[in-house]
Amino acid sequence: LVSKVLKPGDRKDHFEAEKDVWRIATQITRERKKRELEPMVKLLSELERTEGASNDAKAFRKVTGDLKDLTSRIDAVLERTTRSDVQWFLKAASTLLR
Repeated sequence: LVSKVLKPGDRKDHFEAEKDVWRIATQITRERKKRELEPMVKLLSELERTEGASNDAKAFRKVTGDLKDLTSRIDAVLERTTRSDVQWFLKAASTLLR
C-alpha cells in the first residue's frame, strides 16, 4: 500500500501511498487470501480426512466438507475478482444486486 521513494540529494526516507482504490482493494484481498483463506482450506482438507465410523465422525466430515466447499468457492471468486478490472467487477456486482 505504501512504498519507499528515493529522492535524489535527500537522505530522508520518503514514502508514497497507492492512490488507485481498485489496486488497494486487490492488494488487500490477495494478502488476506494468502494469510487467512488458504491456510483455512488446507486445514479443512486435513480435517475432512478424519477417520471414524460413528455418527459424530460422519457429521464432522460433512460439516468440514461443506466448509471446505464454501471456502473454495469464495477463493475462486476472490481469485477471479483480483485478476479482473473494475468494469468487470461493477458489471458482476450489478447483476447480483438485481
